[in-house]
Order: sequence, then structure tokens, then C-alpha cells
Amino acid sequence: MKRIYLQHTTVSPSKSVQEIIEEITMRGATQVRQDWGPGKVLLGLYFSIDVNGVMLPVELPARVGPMKALIKKELGPRQRQNDEKINEMATRIVWRQLAAWIRAQMALVDLQMAKPEEVFLPYIQVAPGKTVFNVISEGGFKMKALGAGKGE
Repeated sequence: MKRIYLQHTTVSPSKSVQEIIEEITMRGATQVRQDWGPGKVLLGLYFSIDVNGVMLPVELPARVGPMKALIKKELGPRQRQNDEKINEMATRIVWRQLAAWIRAQMALVDLQMAKPEEVFLPYIQVAPGKTVFNVISEGGFKMKALGAGKGE
């Protein structure tokens, strides 16, 4: 099987989520809530960050589907476990990866190499169910240049 970052984690998703919540709330995130889907599946976290007195909503998704597909593809037909086991494995891996990513990003914030709003920019909600990333990607990543090279 191709090496998947943190593929052998045994850390439960709930522990990873606790670690994420601790990391973000220590740095001022508020209104943290968990988004649950059918079958007691944790789909993501929502929270707010203060940027110059304005509370910005952040939507941090846990995209387990692509991880499940990758695991199924990499295991092959002889090694495949039942769907429930694959789902559990994918969920553990995704939440552990998110926890590691948050720790790394918060280290950059602590070192003043990045601001929280910079780190979470793609995940900031601009409308219900729409993040900055969603809006830019739906527009085909076509953005007006900011006067680059035009002497403006």
C-alpha cells in the first residue's frame, strides 16, 4: 500500500478533535461547534476567529470520502476489509491529519510567521455553506490581478 501520512494511527477521532479544539481555543477561537452527519459521522468543525474586532466564521471540513476511496484503491480486492472497518480507518486518519495540520499552523502563528486569518483564509465562510475557497474555485480560479507590473 502506498504510504498515507499517519495511516497507522490508532488515535480515536474524538481525541484528535479534542486536540484541535484545545489548539484553536488557546489562541482565541470561540463558538466552536461540531458538525455531525448521518450515522454519527463527524463532518467538520465550525468556529469563529476575531480579526480586528470582527468575528469571522471558519468551516474546517473532514473529508473522509476521498480517504476511504484511496484506502480501498490501495488495499486491492484481496486485502479489503469490510466497509465499516475502512470507514473507521479513514476517519481516524483524516482527523489525525487535521490535528497535525492545526498544530503546525498554530506553531507558525505562535512564531508570528502567520496570522490565524491567513492560515484559515480558505476556510472562512462568506455565505452559508460557502467558503473563500469555494467561491474562488467556482470562479475557475480567475482573479483580477492587483496591478502587477502595470505601474499601478
